Amino acid sequence: MTQQDREGIERAQRLDAMSQLVGRFAHDLSNLLATIVLNLNLIEKKCVDPTALGLAASALRAADRGASLAQRMLAFAGRQQLARSRTDLGHLVSRMRDTLVRSAGPDVEVVLRRAEASSASVDADQIEFALASLAENAREAMPRGGRLAIEIANTRVAETSDLAPGDYAVIAVEDTGDGPSEEASERAFEPFFTTKAPQEHLGLGLSVVLGIAKQHGGTARLMRTASGGCRIEIHLPRATGAEQATTAGDTAPLGRAPRPKATVLVVDDDPDLRMVAEDGLKSLGCDVLLADCGPTALDILGSGPAVDLLMVDVRMAGMDGLELIERARALRPGLKALIMTGGAEVPQARGRGATALLRKPFRAADLAQSIASLLSGNAHRTQ
Repeated sequence: MTQQDREGIERAQRLDAMSQLVGRFAHDLSNLLATIVLNLNLIEKKCVDPTALGLAASALRAADRGASLAQRMLAFAGRQQLARSRTDLGHLVSRMRDTLVRSAGPDVEVVLRRAEASSASVDADQIEFALASLAENAREAMPRGGRLAIEIANTRVAETSDLAPGDYAVIAVEDTGDGPSEEASERAFEPFFTTKAPQEHLGLGLSVVLGIAKQHGGTARLMRTASGGCRIEIHLPRATGAEQATTAGDTAPLGRAPRPKATVLVVDDDPDLRMVAEDGLKSLGCDVLLADCGPTALDILGSGPAVDLLMVDVRMAGMDGLELIERARALRPGLKALIMTGGAEVPQARGRGATALLRKPFRAADLAQSIASLLSGNAHRTQ
């Protein structure tokens, strides 16, 4: 083994250890933010002092930025299970236009330069997140304004070092700003590398984009344009005919969340989250039962009280949330379950019954909507 090979192995081991640490930290951060956000929602609902309401709104905006940071860290860690579907990329970008305009800023013109018909097997939420990150990156490269162009094309790869042979869709994001230096071009996708001051940027932007692309079986590449700007290409495997079609972002606006009426059993080993979830559910008109672990929840279910819905955290000491749902449905066939997760996984519950996923941190309106969907039978069903 050469010295270069050894250095490559050591670098891969360090990166793996770093990704595990970052992923765990992001999971814990999401759990903390869940408690903060729900408490702030309750303050907004109960408080009439306009000054206090303004402070709560400011704190919620900060919590949203924290949630965005946690999402970037989870994507960098690359541990999530992707919810893939056949997605029309042109439609995805078109539906994202308002988001991209906001991310790029008022001085940047956003244009869809050319779009070939192209569908890819992707997790649409992750691709949208990557594109929004690239728009923010382009805004910083164009402090005096400019143009951000997005292009969708198809290509066939015969043989490369970083892509398997096959058909790929390419989403190219190109700006007219000050292009990267030679060093920045070489190190752009390194974790925590940034040309900004450390207090301004964590340096996870492009490494997250690369991580998302690689999880999809693709890659991301950076190059300077002839005009001196920057072009980043995301290569994604094209969809096969067997995959279910979807047009990302077609869901209708939720509007005001309905007020569900149900008895909910909340199971979480975090006492603060149990407490704030209880207050939030009661404010929605629900009756609430609490358990700090799976065995206690099973005792409650076995003792007879009516329970319409099980609201459970995925990761708990001893019995995890998915095992609890499986055993709970053995006692109560068809029991509906709302799964909370602070990670980026897409857990699948076993046993017959409607199941919905709620990512931490979530707001009271998200909670109300999820419960109402479950009770009305519109939630996803798992076997």
